[in-house]
Amino acid sequence: MSDKIAIFVTVKQQVNDINLALSGLLYELKELRGTIDSQHAEICSLNRNIDKLLKENRELRKRLEKYEK
Repeated sequence: MSDKIAIFVTVKQQVNDINLALSGLLYELKELRGTIDSQHAEICSLNRNIDKLLKENRELRKRLEKYEK
């Protein structure tokens, strides 16, 4: 009977260790999600700025063409 108790205690400790590891991973995952969300917002903002600058660049090139002719 004592072998069964020892096995139970060992398995219980392994389950606790796994639970602790999963808790740590969940915390890291939440932190990474926050980082990803923040970076996504920044990328979207940068893409909007790029689009505006590309449009402005096209308009300025058209205006410049008039003076080059």
